[in-house]
Amino acid sequence: MNSDGSNLDRWVADSILGSLRWSNSGQYLIYDVTPYEQEKEELYLVERNGEPQIVVTTDEAISSDWSPDDSQIVFGYWAWEDNPIFIVNRDGTGLHE
Repeated sequence: MNSDGSNLDRWVADSILGSLRWSNSGQYLIYDVTPYEQEKEELYLVERNGEPQIVVTTDEAISSDWSPDDSQIVFGYWAWEDNPIFIVNRDGTGLHE
């Protein structure tokens, strides 16, 4: 979107938008969506300049947040019995508990 509100770009279609969280630097945005016809939330990342979205996870991610230096994202999994906490690099690699 341009600063005057023109040239809108839809990031989320046919889905329910959940929470949004800007990175500490304001450079990145993570958000979760639940696609219609599915019951699990997907976590996405997009750069402030509109660079292509990165799918961080498609497996019921909840309560996401940023590391202090914006290099990693922390989140939980809703459907897991013990509700573990996971960390993943900003580019979607290196997922670990």
